[in-house]
Formats: sequence, structure tokens, C-alpha cells
Amino acid sequence: MSEKLEKSSLVAGDRPRTRCASDPASGLASDPATRTIGLLCSEKETPFFQDFIAERDANARVLRITDGAALAKVVEETGGFVRLISFLSDFIVPSATLSKLRLTPYNIHPAPPRYPGAHPESFAVWEGAKTYGVTAHEMVAKVDAGAIVATTMFAIDGPRERLALADRAYAEAIKVFAVVAAHCAESDLPMARMDTRWGARKYYRRDFRALCLEPKGMSPIDRDRLKRACGPDFVPFEQQGQSDSRALA
Repeated sequence: MSEKLEKSSLVAGDRPRTRCASDPASGLASDPATRTIGLLCSEKETPFFQDFIAERDANARVLRITDGAALAKVVEETGGFVRLISFLSDFIVPSATLSKLRLTPYNIHPAPPRYPGAHPESFAVWEGAKTYGVTAHEMVAKVDAGAIVATTMFAIDGPRERLALADRAYAEAIKVFAVVAAHCAESDLPMARMDTRWGARKYYRRDFRALCLEPKGMSPIDRDRLKRACGPDFVPFEQQGQSDSRALA
């Protein structure tokens, strides 16, 4: 991912697709003075995200949550009235904690709905996808399965490499965060759900490891594509063996 995060990146240009909630009775309202937003994100992004939210609700308490214990404490302190926003985080919120939340939590997934799960950019490169994007969705017990509330898409121009595509998705994810965070800073109502559905196949880390094992007799063209899809995780056929720690059991 890119190491540079500009505050100006949070000013949306081409806004991600989303919908506005139309039923005021569908959510819970609380005193804005007590609004708490919990961020599951890296330390690098935290100050930018906090400033963005503060510009919309100066009274909001915006916390970076680093582990399960910290999350449990915030949920207990607020009686569940905390809005969680997960930004490209590997942290999985336990289902028991999700059940205690009174405000709908959101996750920003660095891929379009077509690619739920792990290493989505690698599968997009391998499959020769022509478009890619970012998805915001409700957090539920199953990973990348909640109702979708915002998306953004962009064209993939020419041959792409895994890390380059991930960097582009990161930039788009900032725009999606801006949409979700602006809503959460101004309302305790849930975002309206889109009609968009997740892809039928979910990708797992084991699928990625299997993908990156070059099969015997692969053509030069396919080998190049696989190397671009896997990056440093690509394992040439001649280096594979029973002792290869990355081979599947």
C-alpha cells in the first residue's frame, strides 16, 4: 500500500455510489454530544480520519481500536452506542461483540463486490479483470458478507501488477471512507442498502497460496500473468517440493 496519505484525498471528487436512508424510523438517534466512533485502521491513517470526522462533528469522540480488549471496553462504556468503521483492517470483530452494537458497523473492503475475501487484487490480475473497485458494507459475523452500502469502480488500464492495483484501490478506499465517515459523523441512522450483491465465490488465503504455486508446463504468457498476480509470493515450479512451507497440506 502507498505510504503517503494526503488530507486532500478525503475530499471526494467522483463520489462512490451510495444511497441515502429514506426511513427515519429505521435507526436509533442519540445525543450527538456523546457520539463515539471507533476506527479499526492503521496508526498512519488515524489522525487524518479523526480530523475528517471532527470537521463534521466537533463533539464526536473518535478512537482508534487496536485489539479485542479495547473494543470490548468501548462497547461496554457506551452501552453499545459506538459506531465502528473498519478500514482495510484484518481484525475480525467477534460475533458476540457485533450483537451488542446498537449502531450499524461498517467495513471498507479494498475490492469490488465481485471479489470478497483475501488477496482480491491478485485474483483480479490473474483473471484479467477489466475493472476493479472498493466496497463498503455492513459488518456481520461472516467476513465480506454484509449488505453493501457504497461502491466505487475504476478501469484497469493495461497489464496490472498486484501491488500497483492494491495501491490504486487504496486511493479509492479513501473516497469510500469519506462517504461512510461523513454519514456516521452526522447521523446514527444506518446507511441505505444497495441492491448490489457479493460475488458467488469467496477467496481465502489458502486459495491465494494455491494460486501462487506455478503448475508444471505453464506457458510463458500465463507465467508472466501469474507472477504479476502473486508478486513476491510467486513460487516457481522448480522450487516447489514436499518441504516447501508455502505448499498446501
